[in-house]
Amino acid sequence: MAYCNNNAGCGHSCGRSDNHGGDCDCYESDCKHSNRFIKPPVPSVSPLATFYAVRSNGKYYRTYSRASAAAGWIDKLEDARLWTKQGQAQGKITALSRIAKTHKGPGHAPIPELVEFIVTEIRVVDQTDRVAKACQARVLAARALAQKQRDLLDAQRDLKRATDHLLRLRSS
Repeated sequence: MAYCNNNAGCGHSCGRSDNHGGDCDCYESDCKHSNRFIKPPVPSVSPLATFYAVRSNGKYYRTYSRASAAAGWIDKLEDARLWTKQGQAQGKITALSRIAKTHKGPGHAPIPELVEFIVTEIRVVDQTDRVAKACQARVLAARALAQKQRDLLDAQRDLKRATDHLLRLRSS
């Protein structure tokens, strides 16, 4: 919401709420363009954490490995490699820049850039219901497996008894 310092008390959405009592000389459409417009204060929130990523040509860096098919440059930030220290990310940029010097394609080699993420809000997500359901499912699966193992042992025992009984009948 914007605040207007017109003092006319127009009650518009520009945020003025005083009762000047005079005619309103402010129009909602031009409040922001007036010289009496005051920008709302930005709350100062100290950062709780900072993360760093490496980006080049709109793609983010993921750990490089010849053995992994998902390594290299990716489009999604969720899968990118994040560092908690700026120096580590800068070191990776330096290493990638050295590799870029061997670039033989058209034009200059792209220089990776450092992307900084400043976290100002942390939300704790309640996981008690999900964990309880997962534990219950694990307990039920363990019970079902134990019952199947007992049934198998019972069937093997019954088979052995029946086989022994048949052998006794044949021998007599």
